[in-house]
Amino acid sequence: MAGFPTDLESITPAFLSTILETNVATVRGSLVPAQGAVSTAARLELTYEDGAIGPSAVFAKWSAPLEAVREMAAQNGMYRREIRFYDDLAETSNIATPRCYFAGWERKTNEFLLILEDMSASRVGNFYASSLDDVRTVVDALPRFHARWWQHEDLRKLRWLFPLDHPAAAAGLQAAFEGALKRTSRQFAAEFDGPLGAAAHAIEERYPSIATRYGARPTTLVHSDLHLQQVFFPGAEGGRFAIFDWQTIGRGFGGQDLGRIIPMSLTTEMRREHERALVESYHQGLVAAGVEEYSLDECWDNYRLGISWNVVLNVIAGASIDQATMDADAAEYGTTLAETFFGRIAAAVDDLEILELLS
Repeated sequence: MAGFPTDLESITPAFLSTILETNVATVRGSLVPAQGAVSTAARLELTYEDGAIGPSAVFAKWSAPLEAVREMAAQNGMYRREIRFYDDLAETSNIATPRCYFAGWERKTNEFLLILEDMSASRVGNFYASSLDDVRTVVDALPRFHARWWQHEDLRKLRWLFPLDHPAAAAGLQAAFEGALKRTSRQFAAEFDGPLGAAAHAIEERYPSIATRYGARPTTLVHSDLHLQQVFFPGAEGGRFAIFDWQTIGRGFGGQDLGRIIPMSLTTEMRREHERALVESYHQGLVAAGVEEYSLDECWDNYRLGISWNVVLNVIAGASIDQATMDADAAEYGTTLAETFFGRIAAAVDDLEILELLS
């Protein structure tokens, strides 16, 4: 049994008093409306004994209730990775994150618990809304983060980071991709009838060699699933910028983050107009942060290769996505899930000749 709470009812005032080093009187928890795909999350409102002080609320995150989801998370080390990130790397990685009050993971059961800063005053980004300013903010934050770990020898010592070119990691991801592609390409047939479908099948056939190419690029620490709905921004009531949901953190190449945040978060027209300037700004930031012998041409090629990683993630996600719910959200912004998740990527694959890059 884990030595920490594993559900909402178990997060008691006594436990919170211990980790917050104060005297919590009451805790009132409620599940957040938008639950993640592989975890459970709640906001906890706190009161204190007379004279005690502490945060008025915290955010709790723990294992998913479905066994199949938990098994998938275990196979990919997702819970462990996020805990290790907050325990070992967050404070020294030159990237803004929510403050972590507690991070626990149990190897035998794969249970985990995070108690994080309440960020409800902040605004969560939205890739349906396609905000160029929000994308610029993220792109401006990436260079110091990537430069901090650029070709760093410590990355190879952290075996829990799941490097993309590790044979076991590549085999597991290829199997997941192959299984998901059948369902996703059938559900979104129009979007896969063209360059996106051709690129997806090229990835399916050649993934081990593509993973080797991923690993041959300058390595760094990457979020690897970076889109606007993983980012807090200052809101109308305050708040601040921070990147969250670090379950996919890994040792990879900078183009993974760059090649996801830009084409995933901008309309095709906005991407075509601004992507070159965004990549150039990112490259300038790397150089200013101390990265040497890395040209703009190399950076551009890594951005293009990162778009193929975007295809991998969206195909896998598309197999289990709740299309009706996400279409309802997208409709508020005049778009659809198919266009946002696959139409934008299909256009980027075509515009930037990604199939040629993969051959």
